Amino acid sequence: MSDDMSLELPADYPFKGPTTASCIIHALGLSQADAAVFFSVRRDTIKKWQSGKMRMPDDLLDKAFRRLDLLMHLASEIAHDYEEQAQSDDASFVYIGLPTEEQMRRGMLPRSKGFYETFFGMIMARADGISMAVCEPSDDMNATNLWIPRLLEEDVDWSGVSLVDEDDYCVRADHDFYRLLREQLASRNFSASGVSEATWEWTSGGPFLDIPYLSEWLGEAYPELTDAQLSLLDTHIRLKIPGYCKTTEILRSDSEATIFFVGPDGIVPVLDATEGPEDADANALNAALADIIEAEFGTMDGLWKAATHVENR
Repeated sequence: MSDDMSLELPADYPFKGPTTASCIIHALGLSQADAAVFFSVRRDTIKKWQSGKMRMPDDLLDKAFRRLDLLMHLASEIAHDYEEQAQSDDASFVYIGLPTEEQMRRGMLPRSKGFYETFFGMIMARADGISMAVCEPSDDMNATNLWIPRLLEEDVDWSGVSLVDEDDYCVRADHDFYRLLREQLASRNFSASGVSEATWEWTSGGPFLDIPYLSEWLGEAYPELTDAQLSLLDTHIRLKIPGYCKTTEILRSDSEATIFFVGPDGIVPVLDATEGPEDADANALNAALADIIEAEFGTMDGLWKAATHVENR
């Protein structure tokens, strides 16, 4: 039984008792959706942690506490930056600006109001001798949003590369994902369907490559299955590269996602890439895939020719 579940409050107590998980998640200002991505679990798992129905793993608690400690430390430094800005302008009142959607995208920042309320509150509490208020986003980097580069300098990763399907299943796919992708392609450990010179020009539907991949959250999604049974589930990464990507350079700049995760139920969620501070969209994911193809096959033709041999073996 979870330690959180042992908390017994009087029946007339004005609210339900907090859990360790609910304390840290609220302290970080994360919504359940953001927390699911941050911890790489399903949203339903976040709910169980917060309610005390399930104990939050110690390694994830450590990760969360380290993140909170970092944010508190950064809040002090950023507050000092705003103090210096106010002194240089001979002002006693300054604004702190929300990020634009583009800044959130490129900086991999949470899209949660709670995070900014929490983080800005930390900064305001540590600002000495000045008053602060929140203002609207600005595309230009100026005195209001000087906290953004300061936060990004720490290379704070809120989501790595995450995959979420319509049922809120989530699986990490960061640097380890790219390493796995490269190893499986290099060893020709994949199956190819509909691959021939005549179909290299396809624009939709196929051909495609399937790479075996068993995601960590499946054990939680299917608790009734043993490890041996889980290993038999047909889960894989699917590469569906459109025919107009005749070169890796075209693939690198393509705005359509080409990597999908296929679950045991046949659902094919789109992988939403957030590769690094410089980008956070399908282009980042495709650029990483292009690098792998160049390293292992040289060209797109090299990839498809290798896939032809795999399909015919």
